Amino acid sequence: PPDVSAEELQTVFRTYGEVLNVHLMPPNAKSNNRCALLFYAQHQSAEDAISVLNGVYKIREGAEQAIKVSWAKDKNSAPAVHMDADGYKLFVGGLPPDCTTDELTMVFTTYGEVNKVHIMPPHTETGRVAAFVYYKASQSAEDSINVLHEKYKIRQDADLPILVKWAQNKDAKGEAKGGGKGSDWGGGKGRETWG
Repeated sequence: PPDVSAEELQTVFRTYGEVLNVHLMPPNAKSNNRCALLFYAQHQSAEDAISVLNGVYKIREGAEQAIKVSWAKDKNSAPAVHMDADGYKLFVGGLPPDCTTDELTMVFTTYGEVNKVHIMPPHTETGRVAAFVYYKASQSAEDSINVLHEKYKIRQDADLPILVKWAQNKDAKGEAKGGGKGSDWGGGKGRETWG
């Protein structure tokens, strides 16, 4: 419902394990329903919540429909939101070989506090450079994806805009190599890819 609170969701979902964060999205313009991203400390807690609540549980007694609970995906069905010890992790591709940490920090702090920037060595075959940017807040990461992905050029003379998307979890089995353009990037598939 449009007036649902993060506390209300915490109460329901902590039944299945420790909840690290709840991020409520604005109400949908057409349906007025709201979505939320919920982060569990343990993978199994999320699996349990999905199996028990999805399509069954009503967040309010008078609700018309049961809630939908599933693994988060971005618009391109790419990896789910990934948070680790350094924060909310984004994959940034299409960078120039001489790109610096300071340069990326300056661009990405426009959207929120950046905990860490890690630039990987150039790809052994293509020479392309990619980085991981870690945000303190998930909303900052979402905002930077919406504004920068395939739109922003890190340098005025760059041929193509940069790619900005949620990084794949290292535990993901590596079937997906990132959606859409630049699928040879393999965002976060494993460090061995980068030399």
